[in-house]
Amino acid sequence: MLTREEELALLLDIVFDDGGEPDFAAVRQIAYVSRRSSWLIAELLRVMWLYGQDPAAFDEYVWSMTLGDS
Repeated sequence: MLTREEELALLLDIVFDDGGEPDFAAVRQIAYVSRRSSWLIAELLRVMWLYGQDPAAFDEYVWSMTLGDS
């Protein structure tokens, strides 16, 4: 079972992949089968907003998220 941070990291990898359009079917699948789906969807939306508003803050958020995994 993945932690909530690992699930979010997986979604971020899909959404912010440089290969073009994100695979929203995969995002839906991960988000809606998660036990923490409301948190995960809300956090994904927050992170996407942060990315659009302040890429440096987005980088800092992702960096701080990886500290929680160690």
